[in-house]
Amino acid sequence: MNLSLLLPSALAALAALALPLLIHLARRSEDKRTLFAALRWLREKPKPRQRLRFDEWPLLVVRLLLLALLAVFLARPVLSGMPAGKPWVVALPGVPVDEIHRVAGGGKVELHWLAPGFPAVGETGVSGDSPFPTLLRELDSKLPAGTKLTVVVPEQLAGADAQRIMLTRAVDWKIVPGTLPETTASAVPLQLDLSQFSAGAVGLKYLRAINAAWKPQVSGQALTIRVLPAGRAVQGTSDFRTVLRDAHGDALAETATAAGGRVLRFTRALTPAAMPELLDPAFPAQLHEALSPPPTPTRVLARDYAPLTGATSYLQAPRDLKPWLGMLVALVFLIERLLATRSRRAAMS
Repeated sequence: MNLSLLLPSALAALAALALPLLIHLARRSEDKRTLFAALRWLREKPKPRQRLRFDEWPLLVVRLLLLALLAVFLARPVLSGMPAGKPWVVALPGVPVDEIHRVAGGGKVELHWLAPGFPAVGETGVSGDSPFPTLLRELDSKLPAGTKLTVVVPEQLAGADAQRIMLTRAVDWKIVPGTLPETTASAVPLQLDLSQFSAGAVGLKYLRAINAAWKPQVSGQALTIRVLPAGRAVQGTSDFRTVLRDAHGDALAETATAAGGRVLRFTRALTPAAMPELLDPAFPAQLHEALSPPPTPTRVLARDYAPLTGATSYLQAPRDLKPWLGMLVALVFLIERLLATRSRRAAMS
């Protein structure tokens, strides 16, 4: 652990330590001289040297300590490089609790679910909908570098990334019997933007029919795709690529990315004579699938998905000591007030 100051220039406030010293020197008790008439003709003896002496030194020490603590408080002390704590054992929601305890071995370890917030094992209502690779990377960034991490997973995983997990530390990858239920990804809701067509444009009724066929699939905010008439180009678009072909392999529809989003352009006139596919009841579903292909399968075997090491180490957030130092300042101030009040009462008595 390393103690550092975020604002070291605030230590200039330590110069205020001279104030209590000057106050106590000015208020120190002195011997009062009383003159006697019978002794006025005697030879005056040399005055003894007076030593520098502070009255009420406990109060002075407390006041000096209080000012020193205030200066350090203003300098914002932090503690970095936290030591390794107890080992962590995390498990994916759905793993039997008895398997988690068996892996932990009954030692002094932290048992948590690999879920948002990393709740402790035993808490109810834990959801496993969040992608576990992202959660594992987040946990790796939060734990101190020397903390041992054990991850309990079933034999088959769902929700894996396309890229292998890479962490900053070696992970004890424990595989237990079981399979995570795979979440079925719903199709991306789509909607065609027909603003580029006039009211009496040829083929507009077929595009409206496609939108009407897609409505049962639309839930929430839909992804809008702007439709262009055949042959029209838009400035600022990337190269068009074919997304749908007819039975002979010829292009029917192509898409590109423009400044306003994604655009769709048919290669033929939207008439049954030029494009018989418009009369096919399955055409709206085929176009929807072409514009939003199904997601890549995410189920993998746990033994093939063990995390790798070699990721860049994360900078651990330093622990702010101001709350603890603030309580210490309040305690020392209370002691100073008690000593000052007692000294004042003693002087009045």
